[in-house]
Amino acid sequence: MERFTNNKDEFFNQIKTELSTVKSPKGISPRFTYLEIPHFMTYGLSVSSFEKNATELFVKIWDADYDWNRFKTGVFNLDRLAIREHTIVLSQTESNQLNVLLAKKLDLVEFKGIMLDGFYCQFATKEKKINWNSDFEINNNLIKLVNFLKNKIDDFMKY
Repeated sequence: MERFTNNKDEFFNQIKTELSTVKSPKGISPRFTYLEIPHFMTYGLSVSSFEKNATELFVKIWDADYDWNRFKTGVFNLDRLAIREHTIVLSQTESNQLNVLLAKKLDLVEFKGIMLDGFYCQFATKEKKINWNSDFEINNNLIKLVNFLKNKIDDFMKY
């Protein structure tokens, strides 16, 4: 039986769950997963990598435009979200660059300000999970890693 709701928080949480749940071959957990969804819910994406396939990025992209058009009545089907999966193969140089970025200290920094909108972002490894809403809340190492991942997705989406 399919699940329907008119609650946008439930819809948002289901998108987060589907994007951040990554299944790997043979039950191997990911070495990391990066998740990003703007609070206005105009898109959503996640990027994961596994130790066994360290030269590949597994990407999930939520087609927000498609789902908002399908759910114009405000009733959301939580079991039929438009999420596509892709694999991006990294060159050896890119893989090395990613490994260098992952080896650095990735952390939150103190931010004293007000965020009116922003993003729901999460970076998770086996050891820790970091959540933030703005690049002002993360250190430069994590900014560089996020930019690397987003650039790889942008490069992939051009083709």
